[in-house]
Amino acid sequence: MFHRPSRRRRGRLTLTVVIGVLALADPVGQRPARAVLTVVATDITWPEITLNGDAQVSVTPAPAPWTITDTRLTDAPWTVSISATTPTSAAGSVETTPRTLSVSNLSVTVGPVTADVGADPIANITTTSGLTLSTAPQTLASSIGDNTGIYFFTPTFTFNLPANSYRSNYSGAVGSSSLNDYSSTITVTIA
Repeated sequence: MFHRPSRRRRGRLTLTVVIGVLALADPVGQRPARAVLTVVATDITWPEITLNGDAQVSVTPAPAPWTITDTRLTDAPWTVSISATTPTSAAGSVETTPRTLSVSNLSVTVGPVTADVGADPIANITTTSGLTLSTAPQTLASSIGDNTGIYFFTPTFTFNLPANSYRSNYSGAVGSSSLNDYSSTITVTIA
């Protein structure tokens, strides 16, 4: 039996950013007591996307710059890694099978990195733009060393929706209850 796709299938994608932080203590007075290596990121929320059966591209920037702080005074290298879970619309009470979209439909572009006042120059920082996300951690930005200070960048995320992407699940009765957003958790760590 052939079912004609609905003209107005809606879905929403929410990306929750989980931040991993490596904070360093003061071992025997070798570093300042506030020596840290951190990355601070913001959650990303896409506007509602109407799935009409056509391939679509949705682009959204982070709402605020992400911040990398290295006050270790060691000239040691660091790497910011990123991974994402598979975008999933949770099962509802009637539609009981979770729906998923491939995580490889998500990508990120770092954008320019800027240094805060007093930070080392950005010459030793490299970034990966147009990075297709996966469930395995990948390098988003890194320093080969000699980058003490605070640095900023505003990533832009792209969601490539393939043709015939299906709407998210209804939480209850089909057509009369709210939709369960597609949700993916992005994990950002620095080491």
